[in-house]
Amino acid sequence: MSELVFLISKYLFPIIIPLITAIIVLITGKCRENKAILGAISTGGLFLVVFFSLCNLIESLTTPILLDFHTGGTIIAIDGLSALISLFSSILGTIISLYSIGYLEEKRITEYYFLLLLMISALNGVAYSGDLITLFVFTEFLAITAYILVAFYRNKESIESSFKYIIMGSIGAALVLFALSFVYIIAGTTNLTELNSALNDQPLTIYYFLFIMFVLGFGVKAAIFPLHTWLPDAHSAAPSGVSAMLSGIVIEIEMFALIKVLVSIFYNEILLSFDNIMVIFLLIISALTITIPNLTALVQEDIKRMLAYSSVYNIGLMMVGIAIGTPFALAATIFHILNHGISKATMFICAGSFIKEGKTREIKKLMGIGTKMKVAGMIFALSAFYLAAFPPLAMFWSKLFLIEAAIGSSQQVGWMGIMLAIIIVVNTVISIGYYYGVLVKNIVIVPENQISEEVHNALEKNNTILASEVTLFIIMLLVSIMSLFIWGIICKCVDSFLSVYS
Repeated sequence: MSELVFLISKYLFPIIIPLITAIIVLITGKCRENKAILGAISTGGLFLVVFFSLCNLIESLTTPILLDFHTGGTIIAIDGLSALISLFSSILGTIISLYSIGYLEEKRITEYYFLLLLMISALNGVAYSGDLITLFVFTEFLAITAYILVAFYRNKESIESSFKYIIMGSIGAALVLFALSFVYIIAGTTNLTELNSALNDQPLTIYYFLFIMFVLGFGVKAAIFPLHTWLPDAHSAAPSGVSAMLSGIVIEIEMFALIKVLVSIFYNEILLSFDNIMVIFLLIISALTITIPNLTALVQEDIKRMLAYSSVYNIGLMMVGIAIGTPFALAATIFHILNHGISKATMFICAGSFIKEGKTREIKKLMGIGTKMKVAGMIFALSAFYLAAFPPLAMFWSKLFLIEAAIGSSQQVGWMGIMLAIIIVVNTVISIGYYYGVLVKNIVIVPENQISEEVHNALEKNNTILASEVTLFIIMLLVSIMSLFIWGIICKCVDSFLSVYS
């Protein structure tokens, strides 16, 4: 019995360690609220989380880890893909924890690190959930931490943004809870590993109803169009480290939760995809989520709002792979999730450094700050090129795979597959207009005589900020160099995931 408890505890360390570290932070903060001490405790605890997440990934690629805790159903399912998402969440959380030591002021630092650690615990919980109820509980746990962190500054803008996020997030949660309850009534189980067979004899109307409820419910939290309106406000108002987490992994983990639900309930093992009507519905949402926020980003004057609309555009790209639903398309989506998470988090923490020094979020007033803060400027430029999918950077490959998946889907959905591939190409070109034409040209490549007065005295002062920026820079380079190797690992992870849920 003690051995069983040990094994279960070992697998759940990525969830448990952040909770324990959060308690240590809370106790330490009550004694002495010093951001260097609290940041060191948080970052150290998260290094352990990264280690155990990596151990889970290595083991789950061989054999998925299913834990039922004597309930008769799989509450925790650690397959290769779930473990990969958990590892990515933990790495990103560790870097943001380090960044926040230099970025934040001393005010309420205990609260910040406590909530950040709870957020990472919830992220790993979503990744490992093998049951609809467990998944719902962890997504709401995650949402609560995000709501409070968005309102962290407690000014009018942050409170309004958080309230908007709460209202829309609660509507999404209600839709998911309603669909979850309906699933339990008709299937008698909420075990994600059993739902595909338990619901396979239901009328199509039931399938489509559940499908729409889940897509809209998780779609609010993932910021798909037109349910994305909370995201630009939340990004603008939140601390930059929180913005990096929101765009880098929080909205992506909601996409992963949606993938879990869609595959476990609606996946057709014969077609290796979804029903045609479902595919068409998701493709339409994808096209709108790609195009409209991407065009909106072009006219933004606030650097964080521009990056936020860019995140919604990339969520649309991820939706393409989910819509098509083949193993190749799902792998392309996961690759894009990782690429977007790395590069967008990098852009947000660099933007946070610029905002901290320039005391403004307006792009015109930040003009030339990248020439004063040369390390952040160079890394910001690279991440912009990365997001713009310049070859041979890794985002080029994930977009190329998504285009290939869209073209391949034309056999199933006809001209829509070709049209979606064209939409991706056109919007990639449009995105260069703000990644390079606005951000890089106004922030990094600016003649000395055009540098804004607000940034003349900007300096790179903090080592923890520099360390986090450089770490993400190195990760981007490594992922780009090892793109095809990482792609191979992702394909194995997707196969492991489908073997558990489909």
